[in-house]
Amino acid sequence: MRKSLMLLIVAVLVMTAVPSYAELQNVLVGGQIRIRYNWFDSATLPDSPLLNNRLFQWPLVNFNPLNLNPLAGGRWGAVPGRAGVGSLFSWDDRGAKLDFTEMRTRLNVRADFTEMVSAFIELDSYDRWGEDFRSDYVTGVDRRANTGDDVEMYQAYIEANEMFGFPVRLRIGRQELNLGSGWLIGNNDAGPFFRGLSFDAVRATYATDVFAIDAFWAKLLDRSPVEEDGDIDLYGVYASFLGVENLSFDAYWLLVRDAISRFDTQDGWLGNWVEDVLGVDNYDPTYLHTVGLRGAGKYGAFDFDAEAAYQFGNADSVNWLFRGQGILSPYGPDGEKFDTWGANLEVG
Repeated sequence: MRKSLMLLIVAVLVMTAVPSYAELQNVLVGGQIRIRYNWFDSATLPDSPLLNNRLFQWPLVNFNPLNLNPLAGGRWGAVPGRAGVGSLFSWDDRGAKLDFTEMRTRLNVRADFTEMVSAFIELDSYDRWGEDFRSDYVTGVDRRANTGDDVEMYQAYIEANEMFGFPVRLRIGRQELNLGSGWLIGNNDAGPFFRGLSFDAVRATYATDVFAIDAFWAKLLDRSPVEEDGDIDLYGVYASFLGVENLSFDAYWLLVRDAISRFDTQDGWLGNWVEDVLGVDNYDPTYLHTVGLRGAGKYGAFDFDAEAAYQFGNADSVNWLFRGQGILSPYGPDGEKFDTWGANLEVG
């Protein structure tokens, strides 16, 4: 009840405060309460990848900021050249059963300043029944209720349409990035643990009836003032051809740049100088590229979604994670590369 009241108060404050800065043409208030019960047989607990919003963890990286470790950088799917798979389910019937009820509450306000400029703010709260609520068996006090992250600013952006007389939309701020089917980049709104996923990003869209092009940049991790250039950023261009009825053909390029500085040893300036000369203990920024093609649509009574992607680039972030694995060497492997294919196919 307190969360719902807080969401309502914030929405009212936004609606009453905005007119003092600009004359509004229209204000829309919306929201959603979503409740879902889940039951799994033979679940692998407690270290399931699903707890990090991943049903299956293949070498192909899922661009999910929730999987980024601020200490080690990106949490990559696997070491290049090694297969890695994880699942919520055990491979036999010896796993434990898992059942729970989850609920997500969302409240949003959209304010149109002109026909072309608007602002959108959305708050949300994700909870599991029996956890994080103000109740206890006897005393009425649940210390676990104070998690500090009950209500979050899920989205908050300014949007401008028809810029410079062209069909161009510019969106700046925290927002969802839902590309294609959401296989690589989506809003995590399907399946269990639907916590949602948004990005702090700048996104430009050029769209007509025949094709659409999206270009965006998102900040995944900011390490200032620890490092001047030690952030993790996501860049992308996504193009869609819509000239065939009921069909869409997409092509895209994505880039994750991980510039966190990493080193194996702390030997002082002399030791570091020797290691630089030998070419060890010196990890360059990671550049993980993904290029892909997708075809989706409806044919007769069937709908389909087929997508293939290839990832390449230097894997220094992964190299650093395997430092000290050799018999005598404290250093991680050098010169490893990403070289991985992935595919997704759905027919209904």
